[in-house]
Amino acid sequence: MEYSFLIACAVIVLINLAIFTFRGFGKGLVRLITLAIAVVAAYLVSRMVMPLVLHSGIRGIEGLVISHFPETEAILSDPMVAEVFSKLVQMLLLPALFCLLYTIFCPISMILYRIGCHLVPRRLDRSGQPRVSHWGGLLMGCGVAFLSLMVYIMPLYGYVEVAHTAIATMEAHASEEMDTTTLDEFNDNYLRPVLETPLVTPLYKSLGEPVFASLSTVMWDGELTHLMLETDTVAAIAGDVQRLLSKKPVDYEEAEAAAIEDIAACVEHSPMLRTILAEVLSGAAEAWQSDEAFAGMERPDMGENGNGILNAFVEVFSTTTTANIGGDFNTFAEVLSLGVKYDLMEMLSGGQGEEFATVIASTGFLSEAKLALNRNPRMAPVTRAITDVGMRLLVSELGVPDEYKDTCSELMNEMSATLQQTAVNEDGTLNTDDLEARLDGVMDAHGVDVNDATVKLIAHGMADQFTAAELQTMTTEEIVDQLIARFGTVEVPTP
Repeated sequence: MEYSFLIACAVIVLINLAIFTFRGFGKGLVRLITLAIAVVAAYLVSRMVMPLVLHSGIRGIEGLVISHFPETEAILSDPMVAEVFSKLVQMLLLPALFCLLYTIFCPISMILYRIGCHLVPRRLDRSGQPRVSHWGGLLMGCGVAFLSLMVYIMPLYGYVEVAHTAIATMEAHASEEMDTTTLDEFNDNYLRPVLETPLVTPLYKSLGEPVFASLSTVMWDGELTHLMLETDTVAAIAGDVQRLLSKKPVDYEEAEAAAIEDIAACVEHSPMLRTILAEVLSGAAEAWQSDEAFAGMERPDMGENGNGILNAFVEVFSTTTTANIGGDFNTFAEVLSLGVKYDLMEMLSGGQGEEFATVIASTGFLSEAKLALNRNPRMAPVTRAITDVGMRLLVSELGVPDEYKDTCSELMNEMSATLQQTAVNEDGTLNTDDLEARLDGVMDAHGVDVNDATVKLIAHGMADQFTAAELQTMTTEEIVDQLIARFGTVEVPTP
């Protein structure tokens, strides 16, 4: 196929060589100049006309997408996502529009050519040496042929290269559930041969590719991005998305954790994906907070043990924007990976609360998760949700927090005193190991039936609630009030 394409290009070149060898150097030069003017005009006018094309046609394109993929309606209704979609269409169509306008301007440029032919050739050919003029015409014919070829080859090669790269990337990142056989065959039989065409491909790489890159580049969110980057990024995560959708979150394993990490890495490089992911996450979170579906996706059920942590992530994602999506999604990916690493995922929908608390507190999950979460201050609700696993068990044991001053006032007072007596780290935070040991004694003294893991989580939750400096200025009653208020935020499942 590559040789067929090369032969077609060669025929076009030979025709132009024959025409302008006969016409001579003067007319050849005029035609080359007028075609160059047509190229520049097409380039400039295509950029000016593109907004008008999008304004009149983008709704129809969106409607076409929604008709084939109804679940995208909720996503495309978001103004920011709609704007991204419009920019993607611009990057995709602008090279073709440039080629179309050049085709229109070519006949118009003949007017300039006719005028120029009456003014220029006699001065250039007055030496009376036709052979010199014919050799000059041959040279101008080469210029005309290569210029016209480059205009038409540029979008063709550009689109083929984008598609070829995207398919190759999709194949490299394909999940076990994704069948890429048809795409691979299309790539091997049709796309790759075009890109391997001798002579023409190097010409495109040197002259056409920069023009295609310029036409398929837009400014988004303060960054320049181009069609190749965005399509390649989407292709890279296609397999990851399919892998994640093929399982329930509670069944995620190492492969799914790796898929989320891949998506997080891709977000760092793609400004448009950042916007789409930020809007989708915030839109889904807002819908789920209202117990509504988003784009056909119901809120995942993470089970009795996991719903509290999921709710915390939903709370964070409801305020996610393009400015913080990178940090939010990276932290989410880190915590999920830790959950898989320490076998927490399989305990989300089953297992007793104390067993879940034991896995969190007795493995490296708690310390590693808090390290990741503390790097992102927005993740405070998630940190609180993790320690709530222990708080929930204590509340289940003690009863309604609003009644603690009546039912267990001595316990509350001793917990308050314990906080004030706890050792302080160099950074001003409470030493959780010391607080845990002290709380363990208090719980035993009052016959509170909770295990060591639960006490550890409670100690971390209390240490996160107070700083050493403010504890020294608070009265026992004030500390007790804050403790009761903290316990009151814990959601305890109804038996």
